[in-house]
Amino acid sequence: MNYFDDLEFVCCGHALASSSECKDYHFDGYYGIQFIIDGKINLSIDNSNKISSQGPVVFFTGPNNLFTYNSPKNESRQHFFVCFKGPRVKRYIDGGLFPKVISNKFFLVQQPQKLADMFFELLSYWRRSDKNSHAEAVLILEKILLQLSFQFGNFRPNVRDKEC
Repeated sequence: MNYFDDLEFVCCGHALASSSECKDYHFDGYYGIQFIIDGKINLSIDNSNKISSQGPVVFFTGPNNLFTYNSPKNESRQHFFVCFKGPRVKRYIDGGLFPKVISNKFFLVQQPQKLADMFFELLSYWRRSDKNSHAEAVLILEKILLQLSFQFGNFRPNVRDKEC
């Protein structure tokens, strides 16, 4: 079966207590979902004004921007992420499952445990190396995207965002 071969996972992960900084990072040719389930996060895209929020929030990453994000000094965050690329991503964007334009905004997650469970499931399939597991991981990613699009509609920004 090659139906799911039009999507490649670049990386996936879960950092239980991350204090790492991503500074002026270019997601070269791939897109991502960054889910901060707990802790504080600062974000700046293309050197715009830094905004901050408290989890549970999501922000999106893509290849046409420079991203800087971190936790405030002496703090950490619980951070899930999945990054992906391929022809299928264009269908996600065209179909409204992924933002057409990446904005310097956080989106408040209303059911964080449900989303975390989906990320854990995606990670379990991603860590396996067989063809069926890849297909399952793609389906879970699409389920995550579907849930986020149901919740955010046209990906309107959350009013909790604030400039620092």
